[in-house]
Amino acid sequence: MAKEAGSPEQAVSEIEAALRSMETLASKPASAGRTSRPKEAAPASGSARQKSRRPILGTAFRWLVAVAAIATLPLLILVRLSVWFYTDYGLWPWIAVTGGAISAALVFIVLVLIVIRGAAGRFRAPTYFKRAMFGLVLVYCGYFALLVSAGNAKSAEVRSTYTSLHPSLRLALSTWMLVDSRLVITDAERQVEDYARRGLPRNEASLHFVTSSGYVHAVDLRTIGRPEWRNFLTTVYFKAMGFSALRHGETADHLHLSIQVAE
Repeated sequence: MAKEAGSPEQAVSEIEAALRSMETLASKPASAGRTSRPKEAAPASGSARQKSRRPILGTAFRWLVAVAAIATLPLLILVRLSVWFYTDYGLWPWIAVTGGAISAALVFIVLVLIVIRGAAGRFRAPTYFKRAMFGLVLVYCGYFALLVSAGNAKSAEVRSTYTSLHPSLRLALSTWMLVDSRLVITDAERQVEDYARRGLPRNEASLHFVTSSGYVHAVDLRTIGRPEWRNFLTTVYFKAMGFSALRHGETADHLHLSIQVAE
């Protein structure tokens, strides 16, 4: 028998259903009905920005060091080894220079390969690349060892005797002129009568004379009118390369450079 509308039994059923619905809602967590919102990214802090800049600065510094090493280290090895091969092993001057050039070319190739591999990953240098590197060093030796700019010689006479200087000394001078373009050679080869003309005592052992090697082993550089820090750095460089560097004041203050005569 169906329940009549508005009967007490129907009212009780509706109340029970309402209570069950309230119990169900009460048992759910408060956050169940909320819609989750994506969290907004926090603005980057100052320390985070500094960290992002560090890799860029580090890379730039490494590239700077690499370029400086490629530009300077082979040249220093070229000069220093050419002096060492001559003074310590008594090799003929141009053989000593060739030994220094080969060593410098090898160092140059290794440095370039390290930089290329670091930037582009694995890299195998083709034969023509190695030959080009050797050729570049040899051209440098030949060109700079034979020529000197008119602005780097005190007079035409000094410039005309430049090729009488020992090849290692010429290489050292031309290399330093890349750094100090205002370097001036005041004296190179001398004759016996030059001492009397300048009012100086005759010095038979002067390295400004042509020695048994066929070359002059000494040269004078201007120091007057130049900052002392330039004179100091010039002295340090030539001493580091294996030359003797002394300040003389015979006729005028100057820097006397010489290379030991091989026995």
